[in-house]
Amino acid sequence: MRAVLVTVVTIAAALGCSPGGRAADAEATDRASLRQGVASDEQVVALLRPVDDLALKGKPDEAVARLESEVRPASQRSLALVKTLAATSPWGQGHRQTLGVLVTDRAASLERYAAALRSNDLTAVVAALEEQQGLDRRGAALAAAVQAPAAP
Repeated sequence: MRAVLVTVVTIAAALGCSPGGRAADAEATDRASLRQGVASDEQVVALLRPVDDLALKGKPDEAVARLESEVRPASQRSLALVKTLAATSPWGQGHRQTLGVLVTDRAASLERYAAALRSNDLTAVVAALEEQQGLDRRGAALAAAVQAPAAP
């Protein structure tokens, strides 16, 4: 019986079935999953650029129309996607939570951005643009973490 157990353990080790191997596999799977979520947030950012350009050109009505017709639906899709992402490693769970907070904050910020554009209050518009820049920095930091190779 002991010989069988030793053989099974030896084969498992040779196949990379160690607990450390499972953890590395889980993190790799989490990275792939999180990359999808990060990409969905990056799509929202890309759709926001023309809205920002319209706002800076003094065309708030056009900016709001584009925000509502293109950006808000993309943001809702991003939220829905991120809610479906599973993470099994501690690394993945932490970054999944960070991503969830980011896309939730971005969705809420869009409401404030639209309200600022409708108000024609330049100070409010600038504050909304600055908020978007802060979210973009958070998104870039998360993207870098998710794209980085796993630690050995």
